[in-house]
Amino acid sequence: MSLLFNNHSDMKELVGKLASRPEFCIFAEEAGQLNNTSFEWSFGNGDDSQSGFGVVLPFNCELLALTLSTRQGSALVEARKNSLPSGLQISSDDNNRNSISLASAPISYSAGDVIGFRTVSATDATHGGKISAWFKWRG
Repeated sequence: MSLLFNNHSDMKELVGKLASRPEFCIFAEEAGQLNNTSFEWSFGNGDDSQSGFGVVLPFNCELLALTLSTRQGSALVEARKNSLPSGLQISSDDNNRNSISLASAPISYSAGDVIGFRTVSATDATHGGKISAWFKWRG
């Protein structure tokens, strides 16, 4: 989607809206079994993301948290930044199907950086899962 601005006030209005509600979420899912060391998370219609292939961020922001939901088994998943580990991971297991991982300090992403996810390890997670990355806009 492209945004066209007719004048400077349109851009100013958008920036004002972003500043008043600066948090946003990017999510991905995997319908099948989670596999060790796998770039298997898709951002829509089953398109698995390889290393470095994810969602391009359009402006400077900070990664604040991850959430992960699985139906069974255990999994450890990491957020990636431009093909490299971001430093933030999240895990789930049979006792904790829905988990939250907060970053000890915000992780900076710049406009043009790519967010992706990689399953580090998984055991008996045969029904996939859903992961989300929570960001805050940084002006």
